[in-house]
Amino acid sequence: MGAFASVSDPEALKQHIAEEDSIGETFQVAAIWFGLAILSTVLASRLRISVALVEICVGVAAGAIASRFFSPGAMGADLPWLRFVASAGAVLLTFLAGTELDPTVLRLKRKEVLTVGFALRSTPRSGRRTSSKK
Repeated sequence: MGAFASVSDPEALKQHIAEEDSIGETFQVAAIWFGLAILSTVLASRLRISVALVEICVGVAAGAIASRFFSPGAMGADLPWLRFVASAGAVLLTFLAGTELDPTVLRLKRKEVLTVGFALRSTPRSGRRTSSKK
């Protein structure tokens, strides 16, 4: 009787419908992103380039298209679980990039690697935060 009693209460019914809409939206956003991941994998295998690179490009393009033609949050940019997944993906991508490095090649190309590293470290970055004391 508890389930039927909540149906007679209009506020409880509205809350129940809102929860179902939220769950449906979550599954819809997840399905879109998983579909894009599968598309990226197929595209990367056809083009014979890195899957991670294609996933980044497809993700950026999908986000830009969704923001332009729908709304800024259309692809779930404001969803906390998606932010968590994106952060975890960024960490995994960093580890993936580290596994791609070959120590023997780094030793052979030591001069070039150090030159690029020092050059990048010494150039000012436009995104660097500066503290402004007034």
